[in-house]
Amino acid sequence: METPQPGIPPSSAGVRGQQSLSGDIDAPIVVPAESSGTIDNPNAIGGDVNSRDSECSISTSALSRVFRGVVVATKTPDEVAAPVHEWISSKESKGTSEHDATATSLRPEEWCKAATSGLLHEDSEQLVLAAIGVAFLREKARRTQHATPADLATVWNLIHGAITHPMTTGPCFTASRSSQGFLAVPLCSLVKDGNIDELYRFHIWLPDGQRGNLDFAVHSHQAFAQSWILSGVGRDYQYTFEPVTSMADATHTIYALSWADDKNTSTTYKTHQTSSTVVNTGKLGRTTRTSGPTVHTRDMSYYIPSAVFHSTEVAPDTLHATLFVFDSHRGFVKDAPVLGPKDSETSTQLRDPAGVTPAALANMVETVRSWEILMEEGQQHSERAEWEHALRAFNKALNVCASVPNANRYKHQVFGHLGNTNRRFGRYEQARDILERALAEMEPDGPERIEFSGELGVVYRHMNRLEDAKRAFEDQYNTAKRLSNERAQCRAVGNLGMVNYQLSGQSRGPLLDLAIEQLTERVTSVRRLKAALDTQSSDPSQRHLLNTFTTWEMVGLSRLSLCYTARGEGEQAIKAASEGVELTTRSADSTAIAMSRLFYGRALLLDGQHQEALKQFNPPSGCTPAIALCKEPSKEHRSYLAEL
Repeated sequence: METPQPGIPPSSAGVRGQQSLSGDIDAPIVVPAESSGTIDNPNAIGGDVNSRDSECSISTSALSRVFRGVVVATKTPDEVAAPVHEWISSKESKGTSEHDATATSLRPEEWCKAATSGLLHEDSEQLVLAAIGVAFLREKARRTQHATPADLATVWNLIHGAITHPMTTGPCFTASRSSQGFLAVPLCSLVKDGNIDELYRFHIWLPDGQRGNLDFAVHSHQAFAQSWILSGVGRDYQYTFEPVTSMADATHTIYALSWADDKNTSTTYKTHQTSSTVVNTGKLGRTTRTSGPTVHTRDMSYYIPSAVFHSTEVAPDTLHATLFVFDSHRGFVKDAPVLGPKDSETSTQLRDPAGVTPAALANMVETVRSWEILMEEGQQHSERAEWEHALRAFNKALNVCASVPNANRYKHQVFGHLGNTNRRFGRYEQARDILERALAEMEPDGPERIEFSGELGVVYRHMNRLEDAKRAFEDQYNTAKRLSNERAQCRAVGNLGMVNYQLSGQSRGPLLDLAIEQLTERVTSVRRLKAALDTQSSDPSQRHLLNTFTTWEMVGLSRLSLCYTARGEGEQAIKAASEGVELTTRSADSTAIAMSRLFYGRALLLDGQHQEALKQFNPPSGCTPAIALCKEPSKEHRSYLAEL
């Protein structure tokens, strides 16, 4: 089974629960909802690079083996490789480890220091540094140790440095186009008896729309495979294939795979290919998806056992990059076919990268990684209401966008957060301008449109432009509906209910009735979403979802109490607000808790229960309703403050 290994860098822990972009205290969901088979978070077992789990030495023999693979991958001339092999072998007996005079293993940083001081030519040094990076990842995987975010950063820095170094003595990293649409750069290639023994590659999907021939997306691998995510988002699916005899019953047929280089075409694996070809074998079958999408993001890892049918999906306008290994020592199956159309004969994929160099690819990934880190930093500050720091991080991310491929896609995401952050400062005009610009440039059915239109609606509400707010929330709702996004629909219908309540002038009539109907739908919808979760799960993403949905339910009930109060149904208002306050025991959101107390206290006050109301307005600890209202100035909030 394909198993994700989530990991969040120490500098970005908690990112996946950032502040709302489309509701005062409605938190959006950015954790993968359908990730499955999650294993321990690396941070939970020691995210510190100096922790016991992160200390992983590399033996002389292991580095020597990996370097042989690097030589093959880069076509390094013998006269360049031979002195390096001798240098590595010389470490076998020198005992350079500070811990053991007879040691034949060194930690990665010790190997790097030795390579920097012991190799005369920079080309040789960079090749060895790349080998150290691969060997470190290899040792972590072989020992079934988690590669922490710090580990992956170390490995990537070594590999990025080698790929971008201008070699002058003959070694050359090369890129080729895979049939699955990504570009691949071999890093270490060891082939035995015509089959992959160990193969490490750098994979990158560019935001160029090229995603391979989707007819052949479902495939399997001979060797056990593992992937470590460098940047972007990938979605993986798994399938079963059941043989059938009837063409009518078949969805796919098995295709046999062969590779071609400058010499021949055969089923023998070739590191440096000119093309690959699949040929219909006539073996029919029915394909059934068994899992997915499993969402993978930066610093996660997952594996694919031999011969398991799977596919990977990457949005055509985004960049996604991984480090990938085929390791036959952890599993190998000779017959690992590709699935394709039952009525086709053959298909050939040329490996030509169309002029894109490995160095350019590596630099693109480095830029996107920097952008992601800045965005996560800004989101962390937003979670803590550190708006000035958040604004600084988002502005830095915006500057990085100039060097990111398909810059508009990434700029739009920054605009959303800049709009949200400016709103938190009460800079409504700036927030409005940023969001209106982003929406004008955005595709009508882009998923970000849901967030941005919702956020713009909130800005309009705070500017008392209620009709504009309603149009924005309708855009949010309709986009979510077109994209079949139930969660976004839940949030949007709640936003519509609130603006219709405001438009009703708090007087009885059709708009107030509609507001109650919409907010009731909001509460019903979020309870349905909560019911689908495993409340006993220890999965962090499941716990986050449960907390998020609880906050949404609290907000919906509080707003529903406002509507009942306006309709003169005090008992219903108190009941709804009371249910919201009861949920606060399961929430860590101090602002949401305070606002729930505000609306419960308000319902009690209007019912003449003054002392009970004061208990809600003046809690013995935590954020008070008055403080919560002051966090974000608006005409609506000023009216509640006046009541207090």
